Amino acid sequence: MEVYQDWLRRTLILLNLAFPEIRESLQLADNCSGLHVLQSLGTNLEEVQASYSKPKDYFLELAANGIAFLNLSYHYIGEKIVLRDHRTILAEAYEFNRQILKQAERAILCGEASKQKWNAPLSSTQYIAIHPDIRNRNHPRRIDKWNAWWQPNAIKGKFPSLIIHRNG
Repeated sequence: MEVYQDWLRRTLILLNLAFPEIRESLQLADNCSGLHVLQSLGTNLEEVQASYSKPKDYFLELAANGIAFLNLSYHYIGEKIVLRDHRTILAEAYEFNRQILKQAERAILCGEASKQKWNAPLSSTQYIAIHPDIRNRNHPRRIDKWNAWWQPNAIKGKFPSLIIHRNG
């Protein structure tokens, strides 16, 4: 339990509406939000591809080094989250994630994940970030918010103590 508590104290949690299943390869196109999340963390995709036969192994190393990915909901919600329609689902997911979010050193709530505030007030260690979808990058009123979180090395710059890749 102490090891787990120590891990949480130095962890960055990325909370998203729903992370898709980890792909079989890290050959990610520009329109893939995951590409921008990884680049923002400072990930060198070429090194990762050379070092890990499966992306899952890389994500397990990220978790071991204090970068974890959680879902706001563990049920498919569909389009935009609406409180009156999704209250129960969000409350269940919050209960599941609550202890992790309360103890984590940092948590980035991506896009609709900011709706977590419907279940509890945000803490000073929780940050709201625009969703990494490139449509936000390409929108004139959202580009600055997108760049603040998702341009290469943006998160790494905000949290320089992150260990992204042992070889990188």
